[in-house]
Amino acid sequence: MAYFGPGPVNRLRNWTLVNRHGIAATVKSISWLSAENFATTLIAAIVSIVVARTLGAAAVGTWGYVFAIYSVSLLLTTLGTDQILIIDLVALREQRGTVMTTALALRMTASIVVAVTLISASFAISTKTPEQNELIRVLALSLIAMSFDVVGNWFRSQLRFDRIVIPSIVSASIGGAAKIFFVIHEHSILPLGFLTVGQSALMQGIVVFSAIRGGAGVSFRGFSVRYARELLRTSVPLMISGIAVFVYLRANVFFLNEFDSKADVGLYNAAAAISGIAYFIPTVIVTVLTPSLYRLYNADRAQFQRRFRHMTSILTLGLSMIALAVMLLSHRIIILLYGTAFLPAAAVLALHVWTLIPVAYGLTSSIWLAAEKRTSVLMTRTVCGGVVNVALNLLLIPRWGIIGAAIATLVAMFTAGMFMLPFLGKTARRIFVIQLRSMFLADIVAMLFASRKLGQLP
Repeated sequence: MAYFGPGPVNRLRNWTLVNRHGIAATVKSISWLSAENFATTLIAAIVSIVVARTLGAAAVGTWGYVFAIYSVSLLLTTLGTDQILIIDLVALREQRGTVMTTALALRMTASIVVAVTLISASFAISTKTPEQNELIRVLALSLIAMSFDVVGNWFRSQLRFDRIVIPSIVSASIGGAAKIFFVIHEHSILPLGFLTVGQSALMQGIVVFSAIRGGAGVSFRGFSVRYARELLRTSVPLMISGIAVFVYLRANVFFLNEFDSKADVGLYNAAAAISGIAYFIPTVIVTVLTPSLYRLYNADRAQFQRRFRHMTSILTLGLSMIALAVMLLSHRIIILLYGTAFLPAAAVLALHVWTLIPVAYGLTSSIWLAAEKRTSVLMTRTVCGGVVNVALNLLLIPRWGIIGAAIATLVAMFTAGMFMLPFLGKTARRIFVIQLRSMFLADIVAMLFASRKLGQLP
């Protein structure tokens, strides 16, 4: 019974990611975000499967290509402000009106400029797929609605995730059901664009209405030119980082479209969609813990580093087990979900699922680097990852097709999330060491052995 003494109990308490007073709130937040990410990702996957089975791989490829353009456009409209905005809303609670007004004005302006540019380009550029340009024009309108996600950032900074999750699930459910209905009955992918705009407008409308009528303390007043300049100065590197992340996540779609065919884009997207389902795990955990870790960073740096190390180790172990299981079952998963026509995507899935690890590393390391305002490091590492992905795409896709695209993505993501860190300063090197230790389970083993030793003490 010695092993169950106060030594291991205290040791295990030190390994918790939150203190005992915050456990209930953290579990509640994780539950809300898990429900949202699981529901929305599952709905998106079901829609993708229906499109694939109804319209074929080429239609999946066309939609994936257009949605990739929309995704990078959305990154441009955010101006990289999301993470910095949450930090400022936590630190500058009394000035939240100025912070939110300024951020909304910047995002609305950027959204209009990008939407007009997209629509103009869609008329100027000809394509072999008539639906492609029409979808681009429709999705451009969704960018304006998404600028109101500034209100969502307020709720995230206050850990009031229910105000975001419920609108997200409701809009995703309605939109997903409508997409499936119209794809089957219209036998076209055009309804996906119109319904995506409606889904975005519905979600943001519910969030804003909830903020206004629910007494959330959200206010819009006092645009500040000075704060706008400061916000852009710190966030633009994050925007560039986000675009670079997009490059090493989704640039494969553009290269496959140029070198191979829309069908190959569809096969790659089918595999990537399955991997993306598991992305909600690190995303939820990191999103929930970010505000408390920022507060801990300002209050107790040593405790912050311990929590950061524990979080990285736990994510590495859990995600590695998931990736291994999916890799071993990749053929069965593809056949079950998409049918034998999509079987070439199984090899892509077996490789692509391991991107879970660098995704987690990128999310966790961003907390520490953003807390120190080291946005230039975030930008540098992700730009390097994007360059690596482009180079490997050019080299591997002509030779190995979708397999080469999967290899390029995996290598690029590890480059940005881990391998570049030793060259980017003292803090980045410290994060790299923590990541390396987590890959060998060093901290988990050390905890277990320390608990055993402490339990044997009189």
